[in-house]
Amino acid sequence: MPIAWIDSASPVATEDYCGYQGSVVDSALMGTPEIHPSLTPEPGKPAFTEEDVRAWVAAMESDENPVVKRVEFMSACEVATKVNHPVYRPDDTLLALVTLTGDWQIHLPPEVTPVGPPDPDTVAYWIFDAVTGHLIGSTSGVESP
Repeated sequence: MPIAWIDSASPVATEDYCGYQGSVVDSALMGTPEIHPSLTPEPGKPAFTEEDVRAWVAAMESDENPVVKRVEFMSACEVATKVNHPVYRPDDTLLALVTLTGDWQIHLPPEVTPVGPPDPDTVAYWIFDAVTGHLIGSTSGVESP
């Protein structure tokens, strides 16, 4: 099954990606359940491990075979800064940022026409709630080699 990479970023994002002021919704209701927590919940700590993420990605049925480059647990503000747009969670919310490489197609709006070859340093980011394991967003970017 092909992976649809849909950018969850806001096209009208502000320059400051931290300081989310929106309503706080129960994290159990946000995103789609994907990674099953394997650790006993503790305040300020993730409920799953890097190995859990790698196992979940390996179990996916995909012709595009994404490769996990990195799994990082950090605050929502740090994630927003790293992926260069807001993640719409309070700054101190613990998230998992999964950086992927592989052969895939970025799905663009119909009115956008790509120009030139894709940058070989393009990565995809999946953003998970580090407590529930819910996938709350995805985007792509270019990392310096």
